[in-house]
Amino acid sequence: MHRRVPPHSTDAERGVLGCLLIRPELLADVLDVGLSVGDFYVPKWAAAFEAVTTLAARGEGIDTVTVADELAGGAHGVAPDGADLVGVVAEVPSLAHAVTYASRVVGYGRLRRIIGALAEATEAAYGPDAKADPQGFADLAERTVLAATAAPDDQGVPGLLVELLDDAIAELHRRSAGEAVGVPTGLVDLDRLTGGLRPGQLVVLGARPSMGKSALALDIALNVAGMIGPALFVSAEMGSGELANRVLAGGGVPSDRILGARLDEIDFRRLGERRDDLAGVPLLIDDSPGATLASIRARARRQASRGGLALVVVDYLQLVDAPGRRERREAEVAEISRGLKALARELQVPVLAAAQLNRAVELRADKRPLLADLRESGQLEQDADVVLLLHRPAVYDLAADQGTAELIVAKHRNGPTGVVPLTWLPARMRFVNAAPVGVDF
Repeated sequence: MHRRVPPHSTDAERGVLGCLLIRPELLADVLDVGLSVGDFYVPKWAAAFEAVTTLAARGEGIDTVTVADELAGGAHGVAPDGADLVGVVAEVPSLAHAVTYASRVVGYGRLRRIIGALAEATEAAYGPDAKADPQGFADLAERTVLAATAAPDDQGVPGLLVELLDDAIAELHRRSAGEAVGVPTGLVDLDRLTGGLRPGQLVVLGARPSMGKSALALDIALNVAGMIGPALFVSAEMGSGELANRVLAGGGVPSDRILGARLDEIDFRRLGERRDDLAGVPLLIDDSPGATLASIRARARRQASRGGLALVVVDYLQLVDAPGRRERREAEVAEISRGLKALARELQVPVLAAAQLNRAVELRADKRPLLADLRESGQLEQDADVVLLLHRPAVYDLAADQGTAELIVAKHRNGPTGVVPLTWLPARMRFVNAAPVGVDF
């Protein structure tokens, strides 16, 4: 197997070079399909293509004479001579097929990179690092192979300024009309303020214990899955059974009756209706014990590649393990934060991470949380594009309205901050849009 010749096409490499030497204006077309020096298998044809792109960058003419002269300097490594270039030009089958030749060279280049990535992963799997951290190695190997398989279009292209301006104005039109330009959370006041959760964003939802951050995170995940598409809910705190009971309670059967198994026929009918209403909602619950940054990334990538992904929710961040040993928990939380931000950008989906706030809140007269209350790492505040802080006054003041809740948008990298009113329904374990005055839930 190791003696096999890697996939390539010398004819396609010669064909695309011949087309460029005859008609240099075709360079833009072949670059559009992602052709690069690394896609060539034969070193001298790679050197010739590099010389062509170098001349084009300098604004100089491209033909057999100028390319041979550029190669004569030796800056491009092993290079063809003038006779080779003349032969390539003479053998061009059709100038009309330049893009086809280029696409074949790109395709074979990708295949060779995949083979190389798999071979490196296989070799590394025998090493001590892989044995010490199998899950971490699996994540690294998966990222390496995915990078090798990425199509040219996956790498992104620079955006022309006027096009970016047009997109920005169109977005402002939609936001001015009250539309969510990102992924809508289903909480209308939050969507109106933020424009929805944007692809590539890390959104941190912070709260003290018993405020309801898990319930709010689950509500948002359900809303997104019901309106947009698959959402992945990674629960490092609660098991799937407990989460299922919370979802069922949202249908109108009080949570205490579900937990105490004190149900009658009417309750069971309502539970069945709730089940049927949510049967087609693509919310995936992952309550695997010992959630790690590597396992979250692997599961999210697989779902994104298999069935699409609109949102990732992690509940909650401080319970996730990072690879390796850290002397300080702050360093570990910082690594998890950076990893979740990288995952959001890689998959171009919003990642919502619940986080526990420190006890400084309870030492102040005003119990409303602040950015500084994010527990264990200032890196959370730095990495997050949006920071939401959940507050229910009744947790500290028994005389306060049990249904009143505030979602404080404490950081919004690309927009305004503010306070979003919510209504908490304790019997249903749900947060909903704030009730208008005079409306009773």
